[in-house]
Amino acid sequence: MAIIAEFERDPNRSSFAVAEAAGCTANYARAIARREGIVCGRALKVPAKSTRNIAWLKDEAARLNLSVPALLDAIVTDARCEAEDGV
Repeated sequence: MAIIAEFERDPNRSSFAVAEAAGCTANYARAIARREGIVCGRALKVPAKSTRNIAWLKDEAARLNLSVPALLDAIVTDARCEAEDGV
């Protein structure tokens, strides 16, 4: 809860700063942020289009009962196969 509270207090801080304030490692703070869907630090500077793309990937993966990496692999495989077939 301390990590989440720190991210909510100032989402612009790095995971290192949040970890220091919460008394944990930066890796653990990042893991909690990912698990809770918290966008923070440099990720806040990602263009809005990328953020919408990430949200779409997560929604589509959930709809298809896939992980995001599995969905990305399928998308790339389709594009590669089309390119190889000259489509």
